[in-house]
Amino acid sequence: MPPTIAFVSLEGFYAQSLLRANAAWAGKPVVVLRARQVLDASPEAQQTGINPGMTAQEARYAARALQKTTQAVFHAFKEEQFAADSHRWLDICKQYAGAIQPIEPHQAFLNLDQLAGARRIVQQLKTELQASTKLKPQIGIAQTMLTARIAAEHNAIVAEGEDAQYLNSLPIEKLWPADPSVIKRLRYLGYRTIGEVAALPLDILRKQFGQHGDQLHAWCQGKDHRIVKPLYPPAELLAAFHFPQPARLQQEIEPALHKIAQTLALRLSSFDKQCLEIQLTIVFDENISRTTNREFLHPMQSAGSLLTGLRLTLKRIAIDQDIHSIHASALQITQADKKQHDLLNISKQTQLAEMVRKRLQTNFGKEAVKKAAEIETPRRKLLLRAWKRAAKWNR
Repeated sequence: MPPTIAFVSLEGFYAQSLLRANAAWAGKPVVVLRARQVLDASPEAQQTGINPGMTAQEARYAARALQKTTQAVFHAFKEEQFAADSHRWLDICKQYAGAIQPIEPHQAFLNLDQLAGARRIVQQLKTELQASTKLKPQIGIAQTMLTARIAAEHNAIVAEGEDAQYLNSLPIEKLWPADPSVIKRLRYLGYRTIGEVAALPLDILRKQFGQHGDQLHAWCQGKDHRIVKPLYPPAELLAAFHFPQPARLQQEIEPALHKIAQTLALRLSSFDKQCLEIQLTIVFDENISRTTNREFLHPMQSAGSLLTGLRLTLKRIAIDQDIHSIHASALQITQADKKQHDLLNISKQTQLAEMVRKRLQTNFGKEAVKKAAEIETPRRKLLLRAWKRAAKWNR
């Protein structure tokens, strides 16, 4: 099944967060500065001509026209000030995404592979985010991170398999992962749209851009093999299953647990981690949910051990109505135990050594390479050993 990736952006997030924390600033133009540029500006600030992206000097000059009673507030960006508000909206996304990769406190990529009918349900996510943040989220959905981020600018949902078609007519400046120097050179060569670059033979791009030509060629054809990294929450890994139809019977729930266990196992092993606790949330009709946790004595990493943990945790929740979705979190994550891996590596090393020994013997004769146990003890050592035993000489 092709991946389903969403990009979520909350414009106006920083200014609103500051206004919520500082009631005395209500009605004043609030400007958030980062690296001598305007990161965000409240609606009052934008009415005076101060917009995100302009330099701090330009913004301060524009603010000079304001009356002293409505003097603009310029605030230097500090990421920790926005952490709580950022976590609040990302926690909503947890109920939908199998993996969340924040880019900024107001932006994140979501992996929606576990969400049945993701392109239809995204409106529900948008409604929940808007109700919580009082902002209008911009959400784009596509098969790749590249296209999803571009689609979010227009709240577009790109149909499955149509990433390349969606990008075709867009200007090359929309290739946000590309180096600005590459975009500038493409412009110099006369190419204006992504589709024009996609039509070029790969050899031409390689001659112009070297090793970057292959990546540029893939991007322009709507291909992006990067995956959404599970970076939020930092201390847990998530997996979810949304039932196409409400379920209640054990035979309907069991395949969902298998899928969740496989997803968690894959993510834990990819980070070389293991967990000691599982949190399970069951979402019933009308958004009623029940959550429970269960700790285990032995760490879990494999799909089998996680499946057992999920089954035992689920027993703590009464299933007395139809289930719409199951959400699981792996908690108490630690570095994986290396003992079993070491045993496996020893086995592989032994097999490799035996293969090399046989190959050398084939090429150079059986006497060329021997195991230590196969080497004959010289007669002189045997004689000396026998004489020592007979003479009872232990020195």
